[in-house]
Amino acid sequence: SLVISVVVVVHKKLISSAESSQRVKVSAPMYMNSTTAYELLETCLHRDNTANDFFLLENGLDTQYNQDYCAVASVAAVINSLQGPRSTASKDNINFLMQEDVFNDCTLKTVVYRDDSFDGIFAYPFGLTMEQTKTMLQCHLSDSHW
Repeated sequence: SLVISVVVVVHKKLISSAESSQRVKVSAPMYMNSTTAYELLETCLHRDNTANDFFLLENGLDTQYNQDYCAVASVAAVINSLQGPRSTASKDNINFLMQEDVFNDCTLKTVVYRDDSFDGIFAYPFGLTMEQTKTMLQCHLSDSHW
């Protein structure tokens, strides 16, 4: 998923940043419930703030509704992690988008068709492509975010 890809990129960025000041050997993915993961994040935060990207993205995470909604959950997480104006507010008018809030006129016209009786994400080829995910983000973010 996009979120996992972003976390992996941030994870690699953290490792390379940490390695320049101390040697960190990582042979497998680190989970956030491990002491090593928190120590690595803390080291990077104190040294050069490279862990901030992770925390911004993590604050916007929402558990995806189902397996096919991976890209939709990722779009919501990215939008939630960005600071500044955006074209869409949540239905509850709070500053946190849920996956349901990601669908608007723009996404329904340019990304995937969806209504009360049909959800195009559940039709072949299922889910969203990277191009559709990019377009969905563009439906919500101003050009200044790109």
